Amino acid sequence: MPLQELVLGPSPARDDVQQTAFTYDVVGRYICNNWQEIVAAQAAGAYPFDAVVIGAGMFGAYCAEKLYRSGSASALRILLVDAGAFLLQSHIQNLPQQLGGKIGGPNYLRTRDDTSGAQNVIWGIPWISNEAFPGLAYCIGGRSLFWGGWSPALTDADLTNWPNDVVTYLKSPAGYPSTAEEIGTATTTDFITKSALFNALMSGIQAAIPLNGVTEVNEAPLAVQGTPPRSGLFAFDKFSSAPFIMDALRNDVSQNTAYGDLSRRIFLVARTQVHRLNLTGNAVTSIDMSVNGVRQLLQLAPQTAVVIANGTIEATRIALESLGIGSTQVGSPRVGNLMGHLRSNITVRIKRAALGLSGPPTEVETTALIVRGSALGRRFHHQITAA
Repeated sequence: MPLQELVLGPSPARDDVQQTAFTYDVVGRYICNNWQEIVAAQAAGAYPFDAVVIGAGMFGAYCAEKLYRSGSASALRILLVDAGAFLLQSHIQNLPQQLGGKIGGPNYLRTRDDTSGAQNVIWGIPWISNEAFPGLAYCIGGRSLFWGGWSPALTDADLTNWPNDVVTYLKSPAGYPSTAEEIGTATTTDFITKSALFNALMSGIQAAIPLNGVTEVNEAPLAVQGTPPRSGLFAFDKFSSAPFIMDALRNDVSQNTAYGDLSRRIFLVARTQVHRLNLTGNAVTSIDMSVNGVRQLLQLAPQTAVVIANGTIEATRIALESLGIGSTQVGSPRVGNLMGHLRSNITVRIKRAALGLSGPPTEVETTALIVRGSALGRRFHHQITAA
């Protein structure tokens, strides 16, 4: 069904909040825009978009929010698009228990019948593969709604071959320190009580250094804020990019609607699949996309910046297909610096007596540590959680 403009323009219309059998889509309607609103936002008298961010997940939503905040003086206009739709306003572990991990249905119904390995509801695979995969989170905030929160900063050894300007920025106050404050790692494990178990594991692992390349052990850098950052504020618990982008979108509505959508600075269009970036010279001047299954062409000014943040594989596809990267022609840019996250889990049981601890504790004891090291010319870290 067609949606009315969220912000009243010259011809006031009633806000259209869709309903299902169980929910009012208030939050989704109040942060997302439809294609008609994007067209209206580019009508005569409006400024073009200064940036288009593809993907509103962990990184795209965070990037769009930062462009909006830092570009206030010059009134930067940002369009954020995502293949998914609004799902949750916060990390799933900030919600009541027994919901986390069950989006997709109960265990016996979670996997689709198409042999792809993908789960139901929000999980999808934008590529064709004979390797089973549980899917990407097609929703605003992406995997930041579900991730474990593990956020170790790159070490000096990790950054050895990185560009100097990037290294300088990461080590500056605006780099890692600022980000750590935002996501909750500036104060490590402030939600964990340093109990006897914590002390026993910390001292035991420290005593083992330098065992087979283990170089250091520290409190786990988890993106969880357990205590208020300032007086009068609430702790936000586990980090997700969703509250950041939601706050930016609603701030825009409250501050920049003197001329309706013409004067707004940041928009979010859900259920939008980007097919191709069209170039004029070295500039992206239009984008082929599907919005709610309908093909659309977004025209851009030559100076518009396009940020590709829709996941490693999809971003690589766009780069290969649209930007000439990987072309066999001499002088074409190369594709590289792709990153993969490889992890395996090991569960062990250690008796408390082996750690020098007495019988069962009177309260729940939990511990989270990071153990770094190197072997075979590579660096590694172990994530240790114990209870």
